[in-house]
Amino acid sequence: MTSGVLESYQLADHTKRPYSIRAIGGTHVQPIFTGNRIAWPTERGSLYVAESDSDAVLFRLETNSQITAPAAALPQGRIAVPSTDGDLY
Repeated sequence: MTSGVLESYQLADHTKRPYSIRAIGGTHVQPIFTGNRIAWPTERGSLYVAESDSDAVLFRLETNSQITAPAAALPQGRIAVPSTDGDLY
């Protein structure tokens, strides 16, 4: 996803148009799935969370530095992500 566009396809109905979500900055890190949500960091220091079956971003966290590692799914629906400034969000 170097272009900053994430596409989500419905496997149960391949005739439906894929959902597209545009992020600020690309990523070379694999997104994570937790329940029906997807989370991915960007090179520009943002973490995005969206529903996997819509094109709406639920949450965007902006950090002060790049995120070059994948996020981690934690208990109780939480997500953690490290940044290059040494902080864990």
